[in-house]
Amino acid sequence: MKQPNPNQPGNLVPFPNLKQRLLDKGMDALKHKKYQEALDLLQQTIEMDPDLEEVQLGIVVCLFELGQLEEAKEKCQVMLKQDIGDYFEVLQIYLTILVQLGQYKEVESTIEAVLQEGDFPSQTVETFYRLLDFSRKMNVNKEVEQTQPEFEVEQLLEDISIADQLSIIQALRSESHGISFSYAVIDSFLLDETKHPLVKTAILHMFMEKEISRSLEIEKFGRRMTIQTGELQEVSQHPFTLAVLTLLDDTLGNENPSLFEVVKEIWYRQLSVLYPFLPYPEEEVIWAAGLHKVGYDFHGIDIESEEIAELYQIAARDLRFASSQIREIEEISFLPL
Repeated sequence: MKQPNPNQPGNLVPFPNLKQRLLDKGMDALKHKKYQEALDLLQQTIEMDPDLEEVQLGIVVCLFELGQLEEAKEKCQVMLKQDIGDYFEVLQIYLTILVQLGQYKEVESTIEAVLQEGDFPSQTVETFYRLLDFSRKMNVNKEVEQTQPEFEVEQLLEDISIADQLSIIQALRSESHGISFSYAVIDSFLLDETKHPLVKTAILHMFMEKEISRSLEIEKFGRRMTIQTGELQEVSQHPFTLAVLTLLDDTLGNENPSLFEVVKEIWYRQLSVLYPFLPYPEEEVIWAAGLHKVGYDFHGIDIESEEIAELYQIAARDLRFASSQIREIEEISFLPL
């Protein structure tokens, strides 16, 4: 009998275990942050087996990291509606995507619906309520933004809302000329311990965007620092930031890539509040462990502090200190507008 020709159309013979090989290579590429390669491999895998939940979430993570936020958002919506994957993990990364897109109305409506139907750990519920309150305020702020009256720079030192302070900074950022006339006001603001740390961060970003180089002093959380604005760098590219994420990725990222993405956003918010200061003590392993613990707590995963402390080879008291500090800063990061 004539044998089929494998090179002839209609007689394709798949490689043995091709699906598993694609899956393994795709997840390995994701682990090593080769997001485009991982996306290509995981998409091939999902074509062979649409029911692989871990692959669908991996694709979302790849799209998120590649900046394809709208597509990542759509895939999350499908996963949530069809109950694909761990609901909490998908929800957390979905909310992170919405915040990145600035779609606060969707954040608000999603959390309101979840709180009515879901049964989550108390710490998770607290996080949802903070994010809900933040989103509502951002929505209100957007609505009044167009009718907001013009402010004088000197009003920064007066008792005005944080939203108004940010409006003044935004007006200065959009000006085409310099801001030397307001240096004295800004210098006083940066040293005022009653002013919100995120507004101070916005001022530093303004200097960076305008490429203004000058020496100034800043106060945050009882710490003072003299800096040269021309030497400032983005917090996401700071060696300390990257070192903590590398340690965290080797543990939490390897175990749960989607939760790692959520915790990474928490880390960026931490550093934005503290900027240009770094967390103290400047020991990467302590903060990686603290973020790992907070991520588990928000996820409702019960684990003893000693277990994570042992994983990172740090003292349990250092872990408790770091996780406590992270929770406090996380509350501050949602602006009371």
